[in-house]
Amino acid sequence: MKVERQIRHARLKQQMNFERQCFLAGILQRYARGRLGRQRYQRLRMEHFEEMRLYQAATKVQSLVRMDLACRHVAKVRKVKKDRMHKAATHIRKMYLGWIVKKSYVEMREKFLENQVHVVVIQRYVRGFLVRMRIYRHALQAESEQWAAVEMQRMFRGYLGRLRWEHHYELSWNRHMACARIQTAMRRWFARLRVERIRQKALQQKLAVGRRRFLGAQRIQKHIRGVLSRSRVYELLRYLYSAAVCMQRMWRGYAQRQRVIKRVFHMRAITIQAHARGFLVRNRLYYLNERVEKMQKLYRRYQTSSEETKAAARKSRVQRYQSSVSIQSQYREHLRIRNATRTELRPVLRDLGAHPQELELFHAGQLVLKGSYRRVERRWSRAAVKIQRAARKHIFHMDITDIRKVPFAHAALTRGVMA
Repeated sequence: MKVERQIRHARLKQQMNFERQCFLAGILQRYARGRLGRQRYQRLRMEHFEEMRLYQAATKVQSLVRMDLACRHVAKVRKVKKDRMHKAATHIRKMYLGWIVKKSYVEMREKFLENQVHVVVIQRYVRGFLVRMRIYRHALQAESEQWAAVEMQRMFRGYLGRLRWEHHYELSWNRHMACARIQTAMRRWFARLRVERIRQKALQQKLAVGRRRFLGAQRIQKHIRGVLSRSRVYELLRYLYSAAVCMQRMWRGYAQRQRVIKRVFHMRAITIQAHARGFLVRNRLYYLNERVEKMQKLYRRYQTSSEETKAAARKSRVQRYQSSVSIQSQYREHLRIRNATRTELRPVLRDLGAHPQELELFHAGQLVLKGSYRRVERRWSRAAVKIQRAARKHIFHMDITDIRKVPFAHAALTRGVMA
């Protein structure tokens, strides 16, 4: 009985130990499974946070790009509106200046109409002065044209040099940006290869650990690989973010430089126009003052002269006019007699039995002389027309279209201006 009791007691103790061990094993399994679940949950949570961070970063980049596009569109609309306003202001200024010039011209023409007698007297002295000053004006005009041509060549050559520099600078910048894009693509490809290799290696290690069922080594490797993967992914993301920021900075700098260049070109063009217009206005005012002073000197000299001198001048003018009329009448009579003689001489030669070749030579000689006379007369007529047009332009300040409408005549220079 005692042995059975001991055996029963030992079996009971063994059964209690077994139940205790099973209970402890269940507790250990529960703790282990809870730890594994929490670790898996932590890993999934980190992955979710990483995906959300990438999504937010992409959304931020998209918002910045759309903001940049919107800013460009607004800047373009503002520029178009500003150009339209500038054109409108220029047109208003043009109309206002035209009104002022027309008003001054009408007032000047009314003054000339009021002082018709005095103008005729002044014209008598100005004609001789214009003939003497023609050579001086031609020389001055040639010098001004030469200086203007040199200035235009200098400005155009500078413009061509700036264009060549901009072209070379743009080529170098395009090459630099192409190299940067190629580097970015290659680094992205290498990063993808590294990540793929890391993933394959991790998968192989996980399979090997699962086959060997070595939980401790598996946990250690899992933690180490997670830390390494996260560090590399963080480094890659930091690199991509810095690359995106660098590209944005470069593009914004390029856009700002282009805007500054356009603004500088616009300001330079305005400065050149201002200087050119100022020079033209000052030059016209200078020549106008000079001509007015000379006309005033001549008129004052005539007013201060004695009555005998004035009478002698009028008498000399009448004599010159009568002499010119006599010369013109004699020359016309000479032309009539010469043409009549030539016309009548050809039938006489034909009746006398002249050879046809002689008649052709006679006719050719007449054509040559006639052409020479016509060229001389045309040259004199052109000189007279130039003198009359210069007088109407510089003395009466007539428009070139009105001057061309006045027919050529040897009458007074006031024809077409005075009533």
